[in-house]
Amino acid sequence: MCRMKWCALVLLAALLLLSACDIRKPVMPEWDVTLNIPLINEKYFVSDLVDSVNIVLGDGDILILRGTGSEETPYFGDVSFEPDINVTGMPIFSGSNAGFFPLVDPEDKVLISYGKIISGTLRTRFFNVANSVSQINLIFHELFYQDGTPYQISYPGNSGWQNSNLEGCTIGTLNSGTLLDQLNYTIQVVSTQPAGSAAGLMDFGVLGALAFDLFRGHLVDFEMSLVENQSSVNIEYPHNIEDAFGLQSAKLFIDVQNMVGFVCELHGNFYAENTRTGQVRSIPIVDNNNQPYLINPATEAGAGITELVFENNVEQLMQIMPDKIEIRDAFFLIDSSTTGPVGTVRSSDIIKMDYQLDAPFTFVVYESTIQLQDPTLINITAENRRQIQNNALAAELTLHILNKLPIGATATLYIGDSDQIDPAVPGTYAFSRGMNLQSSNLSPGEQITTLSLNKAELDVFAQPTVFMLWTFSFAAHGTPITITASPADYIQVKSMIRVGLRITEDI
Repeated sequence: MCRMKWCALVLLAALLLLSACDIRKPVMPEWDVTLNIPLINEKYFVSDLVDSVNIVLGDGDILILRGTGSEETPYFGDVSFEPDINVTGMPIFSGSNAGFFPLVDPEDKVLISYGKIISGTLRTRFFNVANSVSQINLIFHELFYQDGTPYQISYPGNSGWQNSNLEGCTIGTLNSGTLLDQLNYTIQVVSTQPAGSAAGLMDFGVLGALAFDLFRGHLVDFEMSLVENQSSVNIEYPHNIEDAFGLQSAKLFIDVQNMVGFVCELHGNFYAENTRTGQVRSIPIVDNNNQPYLINPATEAGAGITELVFENNVEQLMQIMPDKIEIRDAFFLIDSSTTGPVGTVRSSDIIKMDYQLDAPFTFVVYESTIQLQDPTLINITAENRRQIQNNALAAELTLHILNKLPIGATATLYIGDSDQIDPAVPGTYAFSRGMNLQSSNLSPGEQITTLSLNKAELDVFAQPTVFMLWTFSFAAHGTPITITASPADYIQVKSMIRVGLRITEDI
């Protein structure tokens, strides 16, 4: 009996104890972790700007903006002048008559020593000829047929006009160097009358101009114009760098091949235009004494070669960062001295000119922004996207930039879910972050910036595709800077997202 009472008492105490306890549900374990997601690790080398066309690598790894062009003149054409020879009623006598006709250019531009005639006509008439005359021959001493025999005109037996074609004939003696100012002649009259007796009259003249396709002598104020706008240099600047920089030095190299056997003067203007801004600049091509450059003549050995280096104020043209370069209003002036040696020219002779503009990347920096590349696609795994979407507590974006260039900038990162990012249009990207970037002279090491991200910004990285675009904004800097493009000249950009996650494990 006592034993039963004891058991009942124990059972009652247990029930009272249980009724006083609060039984809780099982709790699942939780812990916080940090998820590091690398986004980009790129080096942007200055040498990537080299396109081997407009931007090349020069001595000392200096970047050079280069433009090249070619110009040439048309064929020289024929040298011609119209001698003022018009003799009427000139008496002739039996026997031998000697004299000369003046061989002078009325415009004083052509002085001939030797020439091959391509066109020309002599006009002659013998009249009132005595019945005693059986033959009249007009023989020229400086005018020759193609075979080298002296040119002559004979009395045809009537008083009519006769035209004599001079095509293919030559005048003067090749390589004599003697200038001709008169055309000497002899008139031989065969007659039964005594020598010196009147035999008749003669009219003589040159009909039109004498034209030469091979000419030796002197030329005064002859111009050979270049074909206008034959060669324009169009420059395409990468990444819109023309908005950021103003070049401070430049040289123009001009190589002239002169097929004409005369010293020439080069006249013309070097022209530059920035078609986007409308800025235009032009400078004359002259030497240090503001005189035209002299171009060497052709010789028997071949074309005359002249190499010129033109530096006078060329940098003024390049400061506008032109995208169009030309040599305009250019011509070669032949003005040979009558006291010097004679020159030679053929109708097929031309003058060619090649030019090259070199502008080293020594520049001042303008207030501007340039975009280094198109947006970059970032691949984020599906698991990371899920963790960001479901478990993210906080996040920060870390930017690591190593600037090896001697210019500072503000680096800005634009992030969005489309490759159509345009920094000027906010709706094309989700958000942006920036950092001040010092030049390598001031901060040679890596520069690090950590920026917090809000929930909306972090959710961009939970999208299937993410794109990033870098721009660099420069403050105006008036001191010229030289940029090189060695393997050590680059900007390295690294970025990472650090996400705090709270992980819950089901059990």
